[in-house]
Amino acid sequence: LLPSGDFEILGRQDNQVKLKGYRIELDEVAEAMMQHPNVVAAAAIVKDKSHLVGYFTPAHINNEALKDTVAARLPVYMVPAVWIGLDAMPLTVNGKIDKRALEALDVIMDIEFLATPTERQMARVWSQVLDVDLSCIGRQTSFIALGGDSLTAIKVVSACTQVGLRLTATHLLQTMVLSRVASLVYLVDETNIHEWPSVAVADDVTATIRDEYSQTLALETFQVYPLPPLQAGMVYATINDRTQYLYQHTLVVQDDAVDASALRLALGRLLRQYEILRTTFVTTAHGLHQVIRSSTSANVDDAFAVVDAASLDAFLHQDRARGFEIGDKYFLRLTLVTCQDTRMAVWTIHHALYDGWSLSLFMEDFFTSLHGVNPPARPPYRMLVDYVHAQDSVATEAYWRKYLQGIEPSLVGATSDKHATAEMTDDDALVLTAMKTSLHEVTRAAHVAGVTVAELLVL
Repeated sequence: LLPSGDFEILGRQDNQVKLKGYRIELDEVAEAMMQHPNVVAAAAIVKDKSHLVGYFTPAHINNEALKDTVAARLPVYMVPAVWIGLDAMPLTVNGKIDKRALEALDVIMDIEFLATPTERQMARVWSQVLDVDLSCIGRQTSFIALGGDSLTAIKVVSACTQVGLRLTATHLLQTMVLSRVASLVYLVDETNIHEWPSVAVADDVTATIRDEYSQTLALETFQVYPLPPLQAGMVYATINDRTQYLYQHTLVVQDDAVDASALRLALGRLLRQYEILRTTFVTTAHGLHQVIRSSTSANVDDAFAVVDAASLDAFLHQDRARGFEIGDKYFLRLTLVTCQDTRMAVWTIHHALYDGWSLSLFMEDFFTSLHGVNPPARPPYRMLVDYVHAQDSVATEAYWRKYLQGIEPSLVGATSDKHATAEMTDDDALVLTAMKTSLHEVTRAAHVAGVTVAELLVL
């Protein structure tokens, strides 16, 4: 605070920076570098707001050995992408490392050139999806170090499919280094690419569903999937209350050319394109399953309606009360609602069919379809089902038992939230009914543990 009453902004008093969405303590990176037995001085800075650079003395230290030292102590996004050895570290008059002098040094990134057409294509995909300059990506570049995560991994898989490369999110997240990821593209066996999910259910389950639901659901050609845990939880909640996890999205229709016929045709294109939108849910003695109609057997009239209403609020209230239930042919519907002189298209969809990212794609493709154009190919939902069921639960449990060994369980945030409660179930599992923790804290905890947020929260 100056004598004049003005504030002079001096900057952060710590060395925390944000890079590719991750918060990084630069002093932690330097401390990890100092753990190498031959390092005398070390510093880390962010160069050009795009990559982390590690500086060290003396200059003759092997970069790979130093990288291994840091990688063993820090999450991958805190491992510098560039290593610069110096004969002497620049110092300020106070004897501290002069980071401004380091920032002023010209840095030439030691990036191994891409060797094959597949590597170059993969690098272009990473550059596009992660919004990273292509010149920063080499054969040994890590997907996670560039800011990748499980969500962007799915986007990479989708982008790869569009350019003719076959890859799974599991392979990408397990391998991470570009050259290794690119090599897996060649290892995909075309004979193992299924039209339907590789997570098959028993024949008697399909037979039971056909016997019990073929008439009420007008099932002809269909496939049965298991449900991932998160999706199953939403559907079970709806069994108890048909209004649960229901989302309504209203669009005002001002263009006279967009009539009932145009909306119906656009919905038909989406149903043919997205198998998840052709999905319904059934229960039998075998449990809860999802049933996906083939694109040729989907009837758009079962999911489309035209109604007159006294008001939009009245329609939305009635529509929500209708909700969804087991035995409905679809878990979405599109309704053209006319209220006096105003027309509105109302999407009603169950949360078991979408997340935030896919919903935006649905809307984008819906507007594309309204113009008479078929929407682009999107990854089928079965890829996620395959991914979830491919996880090694035994290895996962072993990892967490070792990671949490000796730690007493406690409620996260319970001391600041009087509504947070917990109970012990018969199998000694702690059930937390309320948690007051910021998304940043949860995300950082996942990064430190080297797992995704979904894996940390056991979704």
